[in-house]
Amino acid sequence: MNLKIMKILRALFLILLVLQFCNCDNIRKKTTLVKHKKHIDFIKSNPDNIESAHILAAMSTTYGKELTKELFSLLADSIRNSEDGLLVLKYINLFENPQIGDFYTDFKMQTQNGDTLRLSNIKGKIILLEFWASWCKSCVYQIPNLVEIHDKFQENDFEILAVSYDEDNDSWVKTIKEKNMDWIHVSELKSIGNTAGLIYGISSIPDNFLIDKNGIIVARNVKGERLEKEIAKLIND
Repeated sequence: MNLKIMKILRALFLILLVLQFCNCDNIRKKTTLVKHKKHIDFIKSNPDNIESAHILAAMSTTYGKELTKELFSLLADSIRNSEDGLLVLKYINLFENPQIGDFYTDFKMQTQNGDTLRLSNIKGKIILLEFWASWCKSCVYQIPNLVEIHDKFQENDFEILAVSYDEDNDSWVKTIKEKNMDWIHVSELKSIGNTAGLIYGISSIPDNFLIDKNGIIVARNVKGERLEKEIAKLIND
C-alpha cells in the first residue's frame, strides 16, 4: 500500500472518529433533554408529592430561576414547606446569576477552623472561587494542578477560595491536609444547599469563577493550561 493511500485511509478514519464522537454527544444531549422533560412533567402532574420537591431541589440550578419559580408555584403548600421545598425557595431567593463582566456577589461562610470569612475580606488579589467536594472524583483529579498553579502565582497576589460541598467535616479537612491544599477553605457542610453555590448557580462541580483585583468576574469554569494563562494575563496587565 503506497503512502498516499495510507494518508487517505488515516484521514477517513479520523473523520469517522469525529463523527462518532459528535453523534454520541448529540445522543447524550437528547437523553438529557428527555430526562429533564420527564422530571418536569412529573412535577407538574404531582404537585402534592414530596418527590416533586426532591427533584426540583436537585435540579433547580440546572433549570434556572424562572422555570424553578414556575414549578415551585405549582407545588402544594405542604410540599413547598418541606425540607426540599425550603431549599428550592432558598435558591430562588439567593440566585444572582453572576456573569463574566459582572462584579462578584459577596457571601460569608465558615473556614475549617471555625472563623467567619467573607469573599470581600480578600482584597487586592486575583481570586479563583473554586467549588468542589472531597467526594467528587473530578474535583480531586484537579487538585494537583491547582496546587501547582497556587504555588506558582501566590507571590503575585493570587489566592484560591475553595467552597466545599462536603457534608462530612472530617472528610473535608482530611482531604485538605492530605492533598496539601494550602489556600483558603470554607463550607457550610450542606452539599447542594451551600449558600454560595446557590448564589452563583452551581449545577455541577468542579466549577469556578476567576475574579480580577477589581472584583470583576473575568472567566468561568477554567482549568489546566487555560486557567494558568488567564491568571498570567491578569498579573501582567
